Formats: sequence, C-alpha cells, structure tokens
Amino acid sequence: METLEGGGAEKVLVNILNHLDEAKYEITLLLLRYEGVYLSTLPHYIHVKYLLGPEPKGFLRRGIIYSLKKRWYSLVLAKP
Repeated sequence: METLEGGGAEKVLVNILNHLDEAKYEITLLLLRYEGVYLSTLPHYIHVKYLLGPEPKGFLRRGIIYSLKKRWYSLVLAKP
C-alpha cells in the first residue's frame, strides 16, 4: 500500500488489521510513505515500516515527483 491516506482500500485494510488477534499474529505493515489519516487508528501491536519519507510539499516539487513516478511506472510496466 502506498500510504494510509483516506480511501476505501485503506479503510478496509485498517479494519481487517484491527480485528486480527495479536496473540496469533505478528503483523508488519509495509507502506511506501509513512502518511495518512488512518495511521492513528492502527492498533499498538501493528509494526509499520515505510520505504520513503513524506511526499514533498509545494506545487513544483509535486509536479516533478509526479512526472518521475509516471515515467518510472511506464518503464517498469512496458512490455519487452
């Protein structure tokens, strides 16, 4: 999952995690970025790891990041 920003899939994931038995499972959630409104609703026993820092703020920085992501996805998903 990229982040835990507001959205349907994120909310469903958090609901599932909240109902898993902590005695049976050791849960680690891997996110692309440590961001989102649902982070505060995770139980204390969920370990959260993330790959990148927060998304850069500002119009120009967001535009550059969006452009780089779009090109990276196109490269990764391109057929050989």
